[in-house]
Parts: sequence; structure tokens; C-alpha cells
Amino acid sequence: MKPTASSDECTSSVIIRYMSLNVVDFDKAVEWYHGKLGLEVEVSWKVSALDGKQLAYLTLNGTRVLEIVAADANGTGLRGLKRAV
Repeated sequence: MKPTASSDECTSSVIIRYMSLNVVDFDKAVEWYHGKLGLEVEVSWKVSALDGKQLAYLTLNGTRVLEIVAADANGTGLRGLKRAV
């Protein structure tokens, strides 16, 4: 079966509205996304409900587009946390 659309046509319709990244070096990641991509820090804080993990929301033109989460020493970010029921 032959594809009906070229790869350019397929990728041109992909829109990513929001991403969350787990990073080992939180401050360096925030600095990189600000310096290289021009994202602004909307808010940055430590979340006690997430075992004190540091989080930041970054915006582009006033729209929240990225969440950065500090991973712990073994590389675990939000994944692997037990959620309260």
C-alpha cells in the first residue's frame, strides 16, 4: 500500500501544544530554554506534594508551552511517584 501523503504534508499538520520534561540539571535546563528559545519562566517552585521536586512552567508569547521537572539523583522525575487516591 502506497502512502497517500508526503512526509512534508504529514509533519506540517503536527502541533505540539504542551510538553513536560524531566531533567537532571533543573537550573541549566531552564536557562537553556530561556536563552536559546526565548521561553519565559511563568512560575518556578518546589512542590511538597511531589516530594519537594522543583517545577517550572515556561511560556512563549504568553502561552504555557513547557513544564520542566527536576529529576532526583537516580533520574526519576514525575514518573514513578505514587499518587494519592
